[in-house]
Amino acid sequence: MNILDTEQLEVAFKRLHIDDCHVARKFYADIWQTIKDAENIHDAGMRIPLEKKLKSLCHDYFQKMAWWYEGKAKNSDISLSNQLAKEAQNILPQFEKQFFRYTLCYMELNRALLYSKDQIKIFAKNYNIKDADQSLNVDHGTEMLLHKAQKHRKELQEKRRNLETLKPVFLELDPLMEILGKKMPRLFGGEGGRMLTRFKASLRQGKFTQVEDELPEWKKKTLMDVGKKIIALTRKNAEILRAQDRLILHSGEMTLIYAFLERDEERIAEFLEKFDVPYMVFQYKNLIHQGYLLGQIGSIEGLLIHHAKLMSLIAHPADDADYAKTQEQKVIIPARILMQSKFKSLGGIFDSMETTQETLNRLFAGTRDYMAAKSLYLGKDKTNTANL
Repeated sequence: MNILDTEQLEVAFKRLHIDDCHVARKFYADIWQTIKDAENIHDAGMRIPLEKKLKSLCHDYFQKMAWWYEGKAKNSDISLSNQLAKEAQNILPQFEKQFFRYTLCYMELNRALLYSKDQIKIFAKNYNIKDADQSLNVDHGTEMLLHKAQKHRKELQEKRRNLETLKPVFLELDPLMEILGKKMPRLFGGEGGRMLTRFKASLRQGKFTQVEDELPEWKKKTLMDVGKKIIALTRKNAEILRAQDRLILHSGEMTLIYAFLERDEERIAEFLEKFDVPYMVFQYKNLIHQGYLLGQIGSIEGLLIHHAKLMSLIAHPADDADYAKTQEQKVIIPARILMQSKFKSLGGIFDSMETTQETLNRLFAGTRDYMAAKSLYLGKDKTNTANL
């Protein structure tokens, strides 16, 4: 956004016989500077002072202009001119209120567009997407799919982190299980294998009391002592050993589950990398559309000039009937349209802009989390996987 240095304001004010054009010119420049100051501010709390500054600028300017036209207001011999002056005076307060809302909307929309564009460039670069606006079937429903994918990804990451906590448990559990695996078939033959299978099945289901009652069948004290240690260890760590509806009893099972989680996360990553940035672009285009709708209302410069025309009608009522009718067509009727329809669209633009910003901010935050997790996975987690 460039701060405009225009002569149109000054020319318009001179034609309307308003001799305070320097006040308007400064006001116009101050508005643009405030809009520019807002471009790099993304914290909501930090934007409040700029909104207050914008409001103060508008209040001071409109107050100075009111002093000007109130000091020069006079009646005309033509009733139409007096009616137009009265209507212009009635329109001005609401016009000024809507002008502030328009400039605030412009400031927020300009800031949102620049920030979103910069963020998308960063993510597109990291995703190695050359054309973020590629032909993909994205619509408003894509957000739900992305939200589910990001939620599932976080769940997978949490499961992988939980698996990491099992390593100390299996450092104790694996050797004990290996003792049973070697000694029971040797001591009991084929029945020993079946006894061990029943033992593991009951442990997996968390039936600790039942499996304790079965230990005396083993008869050998050394085996029973090993069995008691295994039961105590699994009972103590039952919550972290639980995978779905059963307990895992060996590090090999943990490695297998870890591999499944990795594959699921890679599948989700492919989906996110394919659709995340294009959906950001889809929402970014919605912001651009709101800018188009804002432009249909008018421009900051154009609205200021129209405000000046309303002031001129009050201060310099026409003594020519034909000229008065021309002023009605060129000033009052467009002002009515602004008040009755165009300014009313500001509410919808604000709502859509805020909704789109919230959506984009969620996308940006989720994508930043994903990128951080991906970086961790490619570094530390790859090393951890190799050690499982």
